[in-house]
Amino acid sequence: MASEKDEIRDKAFRHLIASYRKPVWLREPGHFRILVKGEGVRVTDIEGKSYIDGSAGWQYGAVGHGRAEIGDAIRNQAAELAIASPEFVNIPCVKLAEKLAEITPGDLTKVSFCNSGSEAVETAMKIAKQYHVLNSEPRRYKVISRRGSYSGVTWGAMSIQGVYRNALSYFEPMVPMAIRVAAPYCYHCDYGLSYPDCGLQCAREIEHVIDNEGPEVVSAVIGEPVSHSGNIAVPPPEYWPMVRSICDKYGVLLINDEVITGFGRTGKWFGCEHWDYLPDIIDFAKGVTSGYIPLGGAITTAKIAEKVESGPIMGLVNTPTWGGNAVSSAGALANIAIIEREKLVENSANMGKYLLEGLKDRLFRHPIVGDIRGIGLMVGVELVADKKTKAFFKPEVKIMDRIFDKLESVGLLCRDFESTLLLTPPLCIIKSEIDEMIVMLDKVVSGLSKDLGYAR
Repeated sequence: MASEKDEIRDKAFRHLIASYRKPVWLREPGHFRILVKGEGVRVTDIEGKSYIDGSAGWQYGAVGHGRAEIGDAIRNQAAELAIASPEFVNIPCVKLAEKLAEITPGDLTKVSFCNSGSEAVETAMKIAKQYHVLNSEPRRYKVISRRGSYSGVTWGAMSIQGVYRNALSYFEPMVPMAIRVAAPYCYHCDYGLSYPDCGLQCAREIEHVIDNEGPEVVSAVIGEPVSHSGNIAVPPPEYWPMVRSICDKYGVLLINDEVITGFGRTGKWFGCEHWDYLPDIIDFAKGVTSGYIPLGGAITTAKIAEKVESGPIMGLVNTPTWGGNAVSSAGALANIAIIEREKLVENSANMGKYLLEGLKDRLFRHPIVGDIRGIGLMVGVELVADKKTKAFFKPEVKIMDRIFDKLESVGLLCRDFESTLLLTPPLCIIKSEIDEMIVMLDKVVSGLSKDLGYAR
């Protein structure tokens, strides 16, 4: 007789379309995990096995699991006012917009809300395009993005992103607006150069592209302050100020994609605050509600918003049904209150430093660990076949699948992109929990090195 958990698995395979993992992989023993409970930095699956959530869901669980007060705020607002069409204003939405204007840097004060990170990217690009049209520059439609960046699942977001290029071939032709340039990934520089002698060629390429395409057709440059999907390559300190200067020179808007880096992930409220520059638009999601309820958006300056709102028929042509939803806004306000009260931005900075130093101390001794880098609670461990040449493992080795499986078996959930293991635990993590993570990683990397025939 089938157990309840077997029935749930069977229903999942019969009724859910597999996306992130292939069905054949999910059907292998131990691969299909059904999570049933979360508390703090830990989650429990249907088998009763506990894990440290080293990826905070998909980088969104800023305040961790089991925060009843966020659920209470959502429930209370649903009982008070749950349904309000976007043409009307609701009080939680106004309060959230005011709070975001307070915590974002500089003069970013005007918000357009939506439902997800993908839509937030779309919203930011729409703000830029509509701004240029109403600013008498209607030909500005191209967007410069970066190789290695993940932008989302909607058509426009997929069109500009720089990862999963083979998978995206299913949907071609994409929206004809994207031009991709190199990311500031110094460990594997696209040009084979070394910082600082490189002269920041990755930033200078943006100016070359604008010159080549013609400034009159370029709308925006978009990029994450630190790219999660780009192997958590922390840029040199001159990179973003140089990009800002190039955008200013040619009248191009600068969009920072802070869907992952926002709300304390990097040790500051927003990732751009680590460097001396300000973007024109920040798009956000994930950490704004810690994933407890969907919400995203884009925030820009009053100057840009005033131009966008000056259209002859309507303001910004962007009215997602649940954008600025009262229930989501209430959840976001409760979430931000926790981040402030428990000083989780500061904790991210302190615990991120502790995690980075601990990983370097324990993992660099292993022959397959090429680089360890990060900022705040956003750390990457890059695995290589050869430390001297920085050569990647051959695809048939399936290095990331193997380490992914081994880490789950010892009780650590995390993400990977290409050659890098990505660690982004909840911002509420403490030293003893980081110590657990480091011990598990050390054990798994050591065992995997031996399995691959490396001698120390």
